[in-house]
Amino acid sequence: MTEKRKRIVIVGGNFAGLTAAIKLSRRHAVTVIDPSRHFEWAPGIHEILSSVKTPQGLRLDRAAIVKQAGHRFLRDRVTVLQPARCRLSTAGGCELDFDACIVAVGAVWNTHHIAGVARHAMPFRSVADGLAIKRRLHTLMQQGKPLCIVIAGGGISGSEALARSCVATATMPACRSRWSRPVPGCCQACRRHWMPTCAAYANPMR
Repeated sequence: MTEKRKRIVIVGGNFAGLTAAIKLSRRHAVTVIDPSRHFEWAPGIHEILSSVKTPQGLRLDRAAIVKQAGHRFLRDRVTVLQPARCRLSTAGGCELDFDACIVAVGAVWNTHHIAGVARHAMPFRSVADGLAIKRRLHTLMQQGKPLCIVIAGGGISGSEALARSCVATATMPACRSRWSRPVPGCCQACRRHWMPTCAAYANPMR
C-alpha cells in the first residue's frame, strides 16, 4: 500500500517559510500561503535610498520559488487557524486540512504606542517603505535647506540606512559637513566604523 502524503501548510512566504518549503521533500504535499506575490530581499532595501538597487532587483516571484521546490503556492491570507482540528481558513474562502502547520509570518512594525510615531515616522521594512523614504528625501533636498534626519534604531538596517542616506544627500554642502561630525553618545566602535564611511560617502572627492 502506498503511504499517504503528509499535508504540510506553511503560513508565510518570507525567509523562514520559503526555506522550510525548499528543505521539505517532494514526498510531502506542501502548500505555502502568503498574501503577497513577491518575496522581498529585505537585507538590500537600504540600497534603494541611494539608487544602487531597484525594486525589481529586490523582488522575486514567490510562486516560481515554491514551484521550483516542487510545491504549491496559494496567494491568500489566513484568517482562521484551528490547530486542534488541523484546519485553517483563508480570506479567499479556502479551507485546508493539514497534518502539520508551520507559522512563519515574520515580525510586524510596532510603534509601542510612542506619541507622534504614527504621524511623523516612516517604517523601513519593505521595498515600498524604501521607495517612500527615497521620495521624501528627494522632496526635502529640492528645498535647498540643511536636513535633519533622525534614524531610530542602530541595527543593521538603521546603520546601512545612515550610510545610504549619506550617498543620497552627498550633493548638498550643508549635509556633507554635518555627516562627518561625531554623534554625541555614539560608542567608539561605531565611530571608528561608520563615521569614516559616512565621511567618505559625503566627501567623495576628498
